[in-house]
Amino acid sequence: MEHNVLRFRCAQNGQVFFVGFTRNDKSERFKIAAIQKMPSQDTEKEQKSSFSTPSQAQVQVNFEKQKREIQSSGILPEGIPSLNADFDIGDFSFAGWYCPYCGHTKKGDFPDFIRCGRCKELVCGSRTSLLPSGAEMFACYDECGKTGEIKGTIKSIKGIEAKKDNILPPPKKMLPPP
Repeated sequence: MEHNVLRFRCAQNGQVFFVGFTRNDKSERFKIAAIQKMPSQDTEKEQKSSFSTPSQAQVQVNFEKQKREIQSSGILPEGIPSLNADFDIGDFSFAGWYCPYCGHTKKGDFPDFIRCGRCKELVCGSRTSLLPSGAEMFACYDECGKTGEIKGTIKSIKGIEAKKDNILPPPKKMLPPP
């Protein structure tokens, strides 16, 4: 069995959450096994200043911070390999995905999530709107502050590839049906 964990943020409040995926065989798509809020985020205010497109060094620092957050969340034990594993988004089924903070997609909202062009994070799509022209606009969480038209399609995502069985905690609630 294979396990992967992806990190997301709520667009409404900027809070971090993790989605754990599993699959039995490489011929299958990864399916959601757990959606878990970050335990405590009182110190998560370091991105308050406005910032430009991050450098490669800033991106690596962000990945290391995300790795520490994932490990402290209880989803993954210490010693998990690097957070910057690349995955083809086509290998994942997001059926049942939702934001545990604002509930985005529990009512069939679209899009599920966006990768912000500024902070490069996966952010729930709760702050999207459709303009009269048909263009879809997105506003990232307040501390990032990026707004703009949604363009392109996510083809790959970064996360943690876990090599151990049973590393995800059992879900606390049943996921809503797809």
